[in-house]
Amino acid sequence: MRNFQISIILTLLTFNVYAQKATTDSLPSAPDTLSSDWSFGADVWYFILPGETDIPLLLVFAEYNAFYVLARYNYEDLNTASLFLSKVNRYLK
Repeated sequence: MRNFQISIILTLLTFNVYAQKATTDSLPSAPDTLSSDWSFGADVWYFILPGETDIPLLLVFAEYNAFYVLARYNYEDLNTASLFLSKVNRYLK
């Protein structure tokens, strides 16, 4: 029962983080030199399996202009990592 409660709490606390460009407001300001075309995100999952080893799963992704990078840990098997690189077709969005 304790593992079930922990898994429910972790599920409710799961969230995505996305980087965004700053919005412009009505006041004129100096050009923002820190803005970029990058966007980032990460997902963390934690699987609790009764009688087995718990499994943390990590996904980290980034997009820059037309390129996409995805790094995964414990996605395909335990203690493994993978990296995916791709060119995004902007016309499909």
